[in-house]
Amino acid sequence: MMRRRGFLSAALLVTGLLGALVGRMPSPPAGAPADEGCPSAFPHRLTPTPSGSLYDRSLAAFLVCTDTHGTRTFLSNGTDAVWVVRAPKDIPMQRLGSSSLTASFLRYVDSPVPVLPAGVSVIVPRSPGTLELRIDPLLTVAQLAHDEIAGSLGDQEEGLLNAALEQRSGRARAALLRCTDAVIAHLGDPEPVLATGDPAPAIGAAASEVAATTSGCGAAWREAKTAAFVSSEQITSFAYDVARWEDDSTFRVRAVSASIAWWALVTPPGTPR
Repeated sequence: MMRRRGFLSAALLVTGLLGALVGRMPSPPAGAPADEGCPSAFPHRLTPTPSGSLYDRSLAAFLVCTDTHGTRTFLSNGTDAVWVVRAPKDIPMQRLGSSSLTASFLRYVDSPVPVLPAGVSVIVPRSPGTLELRIDPLLTVAQLAHDEIAGSLGDQEEGLLNAALEQRSGRARAALLRCTDAVIAHLGDPEPVLATGDPAPAIGAAASEVAATTSGCGAAWREAKTAAFVSSEQITSFAYDVARWEDDSTFRVRAVSASIAWWALVTPPGTPR
């Protein structure tokens, strides 16, 4: 599991991202409609609406709203990167629904700090000025790899995808976890991967390297398909399935988008991009 790899040490800390906004925005008058994108219970938007450069629009896709008293915060991760809440410590968080794919990734990570994968919305019972957020490079590439590997299982047999995501044990789940672990290990330092601006080829190359080794991923892949009663003549190998990632435009676009969000925080304001 990823917790064994010390993933938090690789992340970029964005201290005071929300604190800098608090106090500069006036409270909306009572009964006023919620700001664009904010739910009615959290009508005050602290992040700008998407506009300006590609980097500005990407960062604005992470929505932050607060209630009228400024005591609770609504966070919605519209970026393709994975964010973590680093402070306050041991903060409770209410998740507002989650897809089976996202829930599977969260179980895989088993993080000691709150994690906000791509597409997740949460309510935090704290003032926005007390929160410290960051994009985590390793978790970002890990979610990209996890989701693409899960999708490849589903390409062979839809039941394999459901089993891998929804079951806590079993061969399909074991194949997903083992192969994701192996790909992340072969990928190495995630920051240079995101810095390329196009992480998908590097993730695919790491997966191809895994397929060529005896990491156990390939065997687990075949065992999962055999257990799902896919005939031996029809079973496709991990190497074959990974080779098809090159044609997955959705994966490529999502990976580029994650890289842009990361760069938007890495690059100091005013730097030509």
